[in-house]
Amino acid sequence: MSISTPDYKTVGKNGQVSLGKDFAGQLVSIERFRPDAVVIKLGTFTSRFSEQLLAGNNKQQLQDAVEASLKTKPVLQTPASIDQLSKRLKRGK
Repeated sequence: MSISTPDYKTVGKNGQVSLGKDFAGQLVSIERFRPDAVVIKLGTFTSRFSEQLLAGNNKQQLQDAVEASLKTKPVLQTPASIDQLSKRLKRGK
């Protein structure tokens, strides 16, 4: 663990702070612990949905589905076929 010296920045009138070009385009997490304590962390952040989607065997199933969709020729939906589908759905078939 290295000890670094603090870097002081001024918050502009619009409430923004520039972290510098080294951080440009990177995703950060900003945690506010108290009104006078803020921690900024760089990282890759994943939503709970994404975590569940990629958990266990789901990742392989998703990959299989993507590969199958790439091999399957799309079916052109015409107004007539959409009307037929709508009628079938209304009848419950």
